[in-house]
Amino acid sequence: MKVVHNRSNHIEHNVLIGMITADPVVEKIAPGWTGKEFASPWSNFIGGCCVEHYKKHGTAPGKAIESYYERWAAKRSDDDPAAKLVHRLLSVIDGKYQQNGLHVGSVLDDAERLFRENRVKQLTEKISRRLEQGDVNKAEEMLTAYSPFSLNGNGAVAASEIEARKQRWLWHPWLARGEMTIFDADPGVGKSTILCDLAARVTRGWTMPPDPRGTNRTKPNPGAVMILSGEDTWETTILPRLLLAGADLDLVFRPGKELITLPNDLAYLGREIERHNVRLLTIDPIMAFLDAKADGNAETSVRPTLHRLREMTSKTRASTSMVRHFRKSKERAIHRGTGSVAFTAACRVQIVLGRHPEEPDEFVMACGKNNLAEIPRSVGYRIVGGDVSSGEVKRIGTSAIEWTGMVDCDADDLSNPSGNKRGRPSQIEETAEFIRQTLSDGPMDAREFETVVFESLGIGKSTL
Repeated sequence: MKVVHNRSNHIEHNVLIGMITADPVVEKIAPGWTGKEFASPWSNFIGGCCVEHYKKHGTAPGKAIESYYERWAAKRSDDDPAAKLVHRLLSVIDGKYQQNGLHVGSVLDDAERLFRENRVKQLTEKISRRLEQGDVNKAEEMLTAYSPFSLNGNGAVAASEIEARKQRWLWHPWLARGEMTIFDADPGVGKSTILCDLAARVTRGWTMPPDPRGTNRTKPNPGAVMILSGEDTWETTILPRLLLAGADLDLVFRPGKELITLPNDLAYLGREIERHNVRLLTIDPIMAFLDAKADGNAETSVRPTLHRLREMTSKTRASTSMVRHFRKSKERAIHRGTGSVAFTAACRVQIVLGRHPEEPDEFVMACGKNNLAEIPRSVGYRIVGGDVSSGEVKRIGTSAIEWTGMVDCDADDLSNPSGNKRGRPSQIEETAEFIRQTLSDGPMDAREFETVVFESLGIGKSTL
């Protein structure tokens, strides 16, 4: 069989391969799909299979498209030209057509142009037939009703059509529903431990800090939490912290996919968040989940990803909290986070964690910026050690947060402490001073002591 390879045919194949292998392509095309976008019926069938798979699973089908093809091709003879073309298309979906090998933006541009041209062609043919039949009114009606294909929705929306609503909060004024918050801090100040503390409160319906864990609300309303962790191990670190914090483990989830990258897996995450009614999504740290092609230091590179993450957050009404490390430089808190300033700009709230400038064994959580409410007073906390049991393991050392109340210390005090003339103490000096303060009230259990020191300072055994 001879196949004519013209430009239109090439673009059609490129778009189909994009729909089969790339989540962003099928995610954009699915909402406006009618089943008549391509010129040939077999292309529309495969495109429809991709849309069907996406609506069920939240991802592009990849190699799973073969099962759809086999179901379809079984009804046709081996000599069917359409079946041969489908088989030829699927046979080229190998390593070079995986998502990382596609320029998604170019594929989407091709798709919009191809679908628009096909719709114009279909409209022209229908209008011509009506005019040949002398039905001028129907032809005019078709022309008036025509709406061009667009991957960007249905065009501009008047402000009068938007309904204002009150901002809802998971924890006022720190964690907003449907919005993003960023936690910025140096290593060793308990960022991940705080997120486990908050997770426990959400899953139990407890009040938020500085109230002690276990303080019930007037009307408890527990919710689910999803944790994306790129550094801590679930079995040895995250689970023990959740147990010590008192979380309802039936309401804490981690993604079923082994490797999550953003923005590629946002459709999957959104589906799982809605499925489990997740109220708090934590991404720790955000840099670990960016697509390999993304440059975290370039605003033009991370802005599109953050925009899509915010869209998913707004749609699901979850509260998304992402963690980011501070750079070593000393400057204002709003500028100290690693990577582009776009992270801070895109998030509605910035939370800064750090050591109390005047109390070496105490830490502070401060608000660096808040676009949704007034800046709240800072909250003090300590990192304390404890043991938990899980299954046959009777004693697992871990850590938890002990909230100490409101403190007068702002985000810039934590980012660039004043009064330190000779700069930050060396790690040995800092560790020695911390040990003196920790043991000032008397002896401690060795295991508990090591846990507190390691969690507080982020040091190794050799330094201790």
